[in-house]
Amino acid sequence: MSNKNIDEALDSVLKEIGSSMKLVTKAEASAMRKVIRKVMSSSYIAGSNSCDKIIREHYILVPRQAGRQ
Repeated sequence: MSNKNIDEALDSVLKEIGSSMKLVTKAEASAMRKVIRKVMSSSYIAGSNSCDKIIREHYILVPRQAGRQ
């Protein structure tokens, strides 16, 4: 996750509420970036885990349970 991605996510949130980065202090922007990084990381990890689960269930476990390897 690059700082550019985080800044774009932050900008999109601020635009949605009718604000912009120009109206936010550096400390506020830093705190918001930290929270967005955490949310984006959690989402990425959850998606990755879901993908891993599907691959294991459908491409590894199912063939073994059917007697194929």
